[in-house]
Amino acid sequence: MMLDTYIRTNAYKTNLPNSVVRNFANTLHGELIQPHDAAYNEVRKLYNGMIDKWPALIARCVDTADVINAVNFGRNNNLL
Repeated sequence: MMLDTYIRTNAYKTNLPNSVVRNFANTLHGELIQPHDAAYNEVRKLYNGMIDKWPALIARCVDTADVINAVNFGRNNNLL
């Protein structure tokens, strides 16, 4: 049994079932990267090294549809 994914945004935590995260990942043409993925530490880095963010999910959008799906997912799950 897989554990739920906890998404931290600002000062609160949102519980997202893994099925919701998997369904979102399946809508993307690009990758959905989570902290347990090998590429996470490299992908999360920003151009400005003074900013050190640790997002719960990283959508690597490859087209307009991915951007739309990522924004809709964030809005529908109160992550924005």
